[in-house]
Amino acid sequence: MTTPRHASGAGAESHATEEARQGRPGQRLAVLAVVVALACVGGLAGNLAGGNPPAAVLRSPSLVADAAPVSSQSSSWYCAGIPGPAGSLGQSEILLVNTAQQAVSATVDAVGTRGHAKQELVTVPAHGQLAVAPGSLAPSAWLAARVDVAGGGVSASVQVDGSAGWTAAPCASETAPQWYFAAGSTSTGTSLRLSVFNPGANLAVVDLSFVTAAGVTQPQPFQGIVLNPGASRSVTVGQYVQDHPQVAAVVTARSGAVVATELQSVQAGGVTGLGLRLGSPVLARTWYLPRAEDASGGTSAVTVYNPSRKTQTVSVRVRLPSGPVAPFTDKLAPGGVWTLDTAQQVRIPSTAPYAMTVEASGGPGVVVDRTTAGPSGSPSPGWGDDAAVASVSTQATRWTVAAVNAPGSAGAAAITLVLMNPGRLPVAALVSSLTSTGVHRVSQVTVKAESSVTLAAGTTPLLVTAAGQLAVVGDASPTGAPATALEPAIPQS
Repeated sequence: MTTPRHASGAGAESHATEEARQGRPGQRLAVLAVVVALACVGGLAGNLAGGNPPAAVLRSPSLVADAAPVSSQSSSWYCAGIPGPAGSLGQSEILLVNTAQQAVSATVDAVGTRGHAKQELVTVPAHGQLAVAPGSLAPSAWLAARVDVAGGGVSASVQVDGSAGWTAAPCASETAPQWYFAAGSTSTGTSLRLSVFNPGANLAVVDLSFVTAAGVTQPQPFQGIVLNPGASRSVTVGQYVQDHPQVAAVVTARSGAVVATELQSVQAGGVTGLGLRLGSPVLARTWYLPRAEDASGGTSAVTVYNPSRKTQTVSVRVRLPSGPVAPFTDKLAPGGVWTLDTAQQVRIPSTAPYAMTVEASGGPGVVVDRTTAGPSGSPSPGWGDDAAVASVSTQATRWTVAAVNAPGSAGAAAITLVLMNPGRLPVAALVSSLTSTGVHRVSQVTVKAESSVTLAAGTTPLLVTAAGQLAVVGDASPTGAPATALEPAIPQS
């Protein structure tokens, strides 16, 4: 076993639960019924019985996934909760996109269960993308990886391809003492995995807490999880938090700083799908969902979680192509969860695309997530978990979107790019493709104030440059399916 650089001690993880021990790497529905049940839990706004949620750690807003400037001498990415070849969910790849004019070398340290770890030196081509299969380095059911780049301008994300569908999510560019997840389900036909990775040089001790309709639960096997430097842990939430259609989660590090992700899989009621999401290390008062669509006969829901100690007023504003509709509002008590079943709202027509803005007032902010499903028999993936875009991400001026594989075909999936302008002034944007022959313009558009632009953007990695605030996502959903395979664009400093 090769010892990765920056290694600072090792050792087997001392805290064992039902999961296999994690090892010793280097440092640095029925799906329809599931989402309908989520809507039934929608009255969950307010205080929840069964205990108090952990207090939110207030930090300055920051980008959890932020590509360093091209001029940087080095940068790092941390990827947690990657399904490996020894598991049943399918194949996973780390997608590295390079916006620089020269090739950049990177070291990928992958770790699996029982101490399997290996390091690989790779080269990310100029204006190109490289896919790295961490399972070839550490053949295990669940993996984590650290990517150290000898320069800047490189973003990292994880794509998972399986029989249930495919999903992609950014890796993290920073660690944090606390991570929040708004939505999740342990109902029949679903599986929810929560993964924590400690890429740092110091030992971390982590507690996991969950909020359901029954209140706050802190299963004893999920408390005091010890993660040695470079170690990771992946747990099945449903083993101790069983049969709940709505599960919010908080990862709290008593010591150290970590990275956390969740992976939801759904195979029920003739609908299948996967949803990989990176948690949020901070709360935000404003969140954006640039692309949504409620398929006829399908379901969808927006979930808002308030982990703070203050009651907050939450408003969900919907904008159709024809204009805005009356907002939905609710008061969310400390530790409260509000699930808005958008598919059941008469003011939102089915099959019409729309954008949403979620705003919180009276406190430090909330966490937002969205789930959506097509009717039974929808093309895979027929279910998806779409991460909302925090307002801080709109402060960037450059974003990258990785090219993702189209399962069952030899090529990449066609990407539909969505640019949402939340401001009151128009914003000019340039969309370019990154190829081996350089940067090529795909489209130059002006996004009107408080509106969105949707573009067919091809199958290559993309670079978006804007003169103002935008929320950017790439949609690789299959034809005939709702927006179930959305990939948030990664900002670049």
